[in-house]
Amino acid sequence: MEETSTNSIPRYIGPSERPTSKQRYIGSVLSIGTLILTGIVLSVLWRWFIVPLGVPAIGKSHGVGIVTIVMLLVFVVVEKPRERTRSEFNDYLTRSIALEVISAITALIIGAVAHFFM
Repeated sequence: MEETSTNSIPRYIGPSERPTSKQRYIGSVLSIGTLILTGIVLSVLWRWFIVPLGVPAIGKSHGVGIVTIVMLLVFVVVEKPRERTRSEFNDYLTRSIALEVISAITALIIGAVAHFFM
């Protein structure tokens, strides 16, 4: 249930307003996709900066595994879990996925610039 901004009475979100199964499925697929992207970025950055130190290289699957472990260990709830309407769910999903993709790409770009000057 969602709290309204004017008072503390929870607002009921009816079945017709809740995110559909399709929306939740798409959200899950996109989340897995960003996890894979982040793992690939980790494996590339590892190859550029850790392998020269004498540590063995890791593959993409190891990168995904390491990202998954780190996510489990440092899982932080940014927003209080609550029910969302379909449009709120779409907005939340879009922001979350965009932030993850932009973070991974930014890390790769910064790493590429640093690697260029090595």
